[in-house]
Amino acid sequence: TSTGRALLFGGFVEDKKRRATYLDDLHAVQLPASPGATWSKLEPPSRVRGGANPSRPSARAGGLLWAGSDGAAYVFGGAHPRKAAKKGKAAGGGEDSLVILDDLWRARFEESPACESSSQPLIAGTLIAQWERLEVQGQGPGPRTGFCQCAVSSTSPAKRLIFGGVTDVRLSPGDA
Repeated sequence: TSTGRALLFGGFVEDKKRRATYLDDLHAVQLPASPGATWSKLEPPSRVRGGANPSRPSARAGGLLWAGSDGAAYVFGGAHPRKAAKKGKAAGGGEDSLVILDDLWRARFEESPACESSSQPLIAGTLIAQWERLEVQGQGPGPRTGFCQCAVSSTSPAKRLIFGGVTDVRLSPGDA
C-alpha cells in the first residue's frame, strides 16, 4: 500500500485428507520488515466490534490483490469450490467444481480509536478494513483465476494489465 504495508488476502489450506478450506481473511505486515515485525489480521469494523459480518469478498484463492494510489487495496477474481448435488455418476453429477469469479472489491483502511463502549474493546491504532463491492463499467477480462498482472506504469500503479489465467470453459466433444 502507499503506507508501506504488504497485504495478503484469501487462499486455502488443506488438511491431512487433502480437503481444502478457502479463506477470506486479510493480513498486513509493515515494510521494510524490521526484526520482530509481525503479521496482523485486519477485520471489517463490525466483525471487530462483535457485530454481524459486513459485505466483503467471498473466500477464494488465485485472485488478484493490488494497492491503489488512493491507499486502498483491490481484489479481483479468483476461484472457490462449489459442492455438487448428490447425483449418480452415470448422470454426470456428483463431482465438485470450482466457481471462477469476476467480482471487484475495494478495501479502505482506517486506524481505529479505542472503543470503550463495546463488549470487545479495540486497541487504539488497530487497522480496520472497510470493504465495498465495485460495479465495473465496460468489457472486463471476464471470470478468471491464477492470472498474472503488473502495473501499467510507475506513475499509475493502480492501473493494472491483466493477462493469462484460467477460466472454466467446457468444450463439447469435437471442439478440442
